[in-house]
This record gives sequence, C-alpha cells and structure tokens, in this order.
Amino acid sequence: MLKNRAPAHVSADRPADAVPEGFTEAYPVLWEYLTQTSYGKDGPRIPSSVSVFMQAGKWTACLTEKNWGLILFATADRLEQLPEALNARLADPRADWRQDRKQASDKAKRVQKPT
Repeated sequence: MLKNRAPAHVSADRPADAVPEGFTEAYPVLWEYLTQTSYGKDGPRIPSSVSVFMQAGKWTACLTEKNWGLILFATADRLEQLPEALNARLADPRADWRQDRKQASDKAKRVQKPT
C-alpha cells in the first residue's frame, strides 16, 4: 500500500540543494534552463521544467521551455545518462523544439528555437 510521503525539504529559493555535487559544472546548459529567472535587461524568465518517463524501453526527458511555449525531448538507455543527453540537445542549435500542446491550441509542430 502506498503511503503519503513527508514534504520535501528542498527550498524553491535554493534549487542547488536538490542536485548532486558537480551537476551544475557537468551540465551547464541544462542547469541554466532549469534555474535562470531573468533574461538580464530583457526582463524576468520562468525557469524550465523537466519530466522523465520510460517509453519503449528507453528513458525519455521532456524539457518544457515555459517562456516560448516549446518542448524538447532527449532519450537515453539508462536513467543516469539523461542529464548528459538533455544538456547536449539544449546546446545543439539544430535541436527540434516543438510547440507545447498544453500551451498551443493547434497541433504540435517542429519549430526552430528563437535566436
């Protein structure tokens, strides 16, 4: 029987408490997407979020870029390989960003990330 768990002890104001040591150095692009709250002079930014699931025997991560209404997928054979795969996809200027169906009223399409 599943039981309700105690609330997490990670503060939303301190996301670094939630990640293993060395994560920010190993995956700098991913870390920036997940924690950056400002575009500098261009104003505030909502940090991205990541969902993880297994499909067809592969681990899949879906990063939601809330400011642009876009999502990006990365897959890996093992769960511990997902941060590297997602960091590489985020750093790739040709990554196939798609419209987030939750935020878009029309069918999801492959789109280029705004430059």
